[in-house]
Amino acid sequence: MNADMPAPSDKFREPTDRRELRRDFRKRRRAITPSERLIAARKIARLLAKAHLLLPGKRIAVYLAHDGELDPKDIIQQAHRRQALVYLPVITSAQNKRMRFAPINSPPRAWRANRYGIHEPGAIPRLHRSAAQLDVVLLPLVAFDSQGHRLGMGGGYYDRALALRGRRNHWHKPLLIGLAYDCQEASSLHNARWDIPLDMVATPTRLIPTSFSLREKP
Repeated sequence: MNADMPAPSDKFREPTDRRELRRDFRKRRRAITPSERLIAARKIARLLAKAHLLLPGKRIAVYLAHDGELDPKDIIQQAHRRQALVYLPVITSAQNKRMRFAPINSPPRAWRANRYGIHEPGAIPRLHRSAAQLDVVLLPLVAFDSQGHRLGMGGGYYDRALALRGRRNHWHKPLLIGLAYDCQEASSLHNARWDIPLDMVATPTRLIPTSFSLREKP
């Protein structure tokens, strides 16, 4: 991949078709019923556990669900039972779209609401970790395709935090796994230069190694 890959620009305007695609897939995601969401969350947690992706001592980043995203709460419970170390993304600079990760068991004084109203344990910088210090990152998404392309909410936080993956010639940690409902699969997605492809996508019915992962993994 290109070692000079730029980070997303605040002035970048996405193509109209990409914005429309995001709107359409967000509608699909929001249309899923509460009972379907609960069942999906449990199924994905079981799939990840059976695949030995939630191992003792491993540093695993998750997220707090927002706007209809697949809720990883069952994954968090499974990870705790297996003594994995769970982290959450924290925004360190909204102006520069910078993000790091902090332990989910951070003390109460570390918690605060970010600019999007999502609570995060980001108020104690010494607890922060970079993506390079993690073993697995579970990412939310709006849509995905079999190539490993991920359509997010458009903020660019994950692409900046994971830019190290774009500067490597072969597969290295952290393992990047998108969490999605099956209805979020697209036939093909536009890939911007700074987009960081996924290694795998987990849905309630399957674990999908992406074409990128199959190509890059040694």
